[in-house]
Amino acid sequence: YKNERIKASNIFSIVVATLFVYLFSKSRTLLVITAFTLLMIVLLKFKITSGALKGMLNVISPWLLPVFATASMVLPLSMAKATGKFREYLWAINGLIGSRFTHSARVFSTYKVPLWGGINQFNELQNLYNYSVVDSGYINLLYDFGIIGFIIFIGLYIIAIRKLLNKQEYVYVIVTMAIFLWGITENILRSFGMNFTVV
Repeated sequence: YKNERIKASNIFSIVVATLFVYLFSKSRTLLVITAFTLLMIVLLKFKITSGALKGMLNVISPWLLPVFATASMVLPLSMAKATGKFREYLWAINGLIGSRFTHSARVFSTYKVPLWGGINQFNELQNLYNYSVVDSGYINLLYDFGIIGFIIFIGLYIIAIRKLLNKQEYVYVIVTMAIFLWGITENILRSFGMNFTVV
């Protein structure tokens, strides 16, 4: 949908599809991401909020991916050393997202971060912790693509978002932001099936 021209029927279809998928998957993450996307689109449609939202998107959206990527690495690494209130908040967030920070921290303690990638499974975690699923899309992307590929991936997205902003394609920008947010808790960033924005 070009610019903010998205119809109420489109929003209704998204809501129905999301609820249908939730009935089978029980994915709270999907509900949160869909709610975020729809809220942003609704705010975009109203003149009273559209200008402020576009201004915010112009400033923030190009940098969300590097911020989320950094947070997905720094927060798990901070769990062992955090103290005081920060430690309490960090572990509370970890609990809310199904101990995903814990799983990411185990990856860092078990595997060296590769320069060129090539690690797309974490079988050693199964031997050590009887659990090898790492949901963070950013951690999977880092180990699969390596440091070099990870940086290139982020750089290309920054360029793409700037081009979308220049064309005032705000709906596409919002959807891309939702994918970035979803990548914190689900391994979707490197999936062409789930992350259609890479196409």
